[in-house]
Amino acid sequence: MAEATSKAQRQLDRALGHAGLARVGSVIAVAGAHVLAVRTLGPAVYGDFVFAESLVFALNLLAIFGSHISVFAIGSRERPATVSTMLSAAASLIGGWLLLELLVMALAQQLFPHSRYADPAWLWLITAAIAGMSLYRVIAELIRIEVGVALANYFSGRGNGFVASLWLLPLLVLALLLGLKLDARDLLAGFAIAQWLGVLIGLVFLLPALRQRTPATALRHKDVIAEMLRRGRSITVTQIAQLTVVSIDVWLLAALAPAYTLGIYGLAKRFATWLIVPVGLVGQSALKHAVAEFREAGRISAELEAAFRRAVRRSWWLVAALVAIAAVLPASWLTAIAGPTAALARPFFVALGLGQLLRLAFGNGGMILSAAGLETENLRAYLVGNVAALVAALAIIPIAGAWGAVAAYSAGTVIAAVLVSRACQRRMDFRCDLLGKR
Repeated sequence: MAEATSKAQRQLDRALGHAGLARVGSVIAVAGAHVLAVRTLGPAVYGDFVFAESLVFALNLLAIFGSHISVFAIGSRERPATVSTMLSAAASLIGGWLLLELLVMALAQQLFPHSRYADPAWLWLITAAIAGMSLYRVIAELIRIEVGVALANYFSGRGNGFVASLWLLPLLVLALLLGLKLDARDLLAGFAIAQWLGVLIGLVFLLPALRQRTPATALRHKDVIAEMLRRGRSITVTQIAQLTVVSIDVWLLAALAPAYTLGIYGLAKRFATWLIVPVGLVGQSALKHAVAEFREAGRISAELEAAFRRAVRRSWWLVAALVAIAAVLPASWLTAIAGPTAALARPFFVALGLGQLLRLAFGNGGMILSAAGLETENLRAYLVGNVAALVAALAIIPIAGAWGAVAAYSAGTVIAAVLVSRACQRRMDFRCDLLGKR
């Protein structure tokens, strides 16, 4: 038993080493871009970008329609699909949903012609960003299946994988060096370009798999699309519920507060969201192994569970240290590093960070639940979290502004995390939380 646990720990640690390097690099690059943007353009312009970016994340979930998770099931069937078939089917699915989203956004611009987002440029930039992000996420998971977990961890992320996010900061610096006058749309354009650069790099790594001949017994293009549509319904609804519970604060704050307030809170939220990255990396790195074990034995082995919980515990202490440093960092240093907006955002970041620590104490088994075909458990958890976040946001934001957004985000995500943790234990005999011993 000890030898098996040690082997599982070594495999997970190796994958986590690559994932940690990738995500630290992406966080540094994106953090630099966001700090540079808010210092150069001001919190009001940055607030417009925060809202547009949250819209891209939301619409990406519909466009991708769960195809990045469906490939795990489709690629492991008795009659599997080839990589080229899965990629072309996913691209077709993404294209169809994007066309529908484009029509809806165009209609919304006609209905609200005086909105600051009514400029047609917003429509095309948002569409380009969604398309790039969706293809990027599918390619990342195909790399995980066909090339290797370690390499895939350099791509993985909801639009913030290392390979894509690496480009945002140099693009912004180049524009400023050229003396270009930037606004929120320019920031979104840089984000979209970064996603597409990630797509091109990912295709290079997938080329050997894409060139493989298609066996006569393999699933055809139309069969793969049908399977993605079948599985995608529940996956997409679940992921929309997940995104909503973590975005209600931004959406309602955008509706109920000035862009300046949203810019300050948005900066704090952006950095606070990255606090879940270390634990998220544990889930990504254990995903392939955990799904294989569940399909074979109907449960997660004690060895993998022990390795998972040990890695999550180390990640939790890292996050706790980051929140503590942010709380005690002298204001003059913070202003010198990131500007006055960062100093204003610091209290919100620390409060959000405390909520994240409570959330992460319950582990991060949600992606394993979904990939194993138990996404309805995730859905139930996040629907309850949505209700909690919505009630808190509507009750507190009108009174307390950004502090109400902090309360809404923390309440919704913590409640959802508790329910996901309980579902992992009930359905997979997998205890992913840090509370006590097995």
